[in-house]
Amino acid sequence: MKIKTREVAYHRNGIGGDGFHVVRFTTTGDADTRGRDMLAVLFDGPGEVAVLDIGLLADGVIAFAQNSWRGADYYGPALRRAIKDLEA
Repeated sequence: MKIKTREVAYHRNGIGGDGFHVVRFTTTGDADTRGRDMLAVLFDGPGEVAVLDIGLLADGVIAFAQNSWRGADYYGPALRRAIKDLEA
């Protein structure tokens, strides 16, 4: 999966929670999703990736199957590479 990374941020998650990365990106690959502005939340564990469409979020859409995307297996590898590249 190809993405264009817009912004990466790390959040501590308070004083006791597990930290996580947030990545804002635009999809560039699949014709069905190309050009979507997306937001991903990534924790350290395998499979711990949530991806949401920012436009749908702005409209208040958070329902499963309406604003749910294949985070871990589809976008996860590219997102983790983007984080690693920016932290290097």
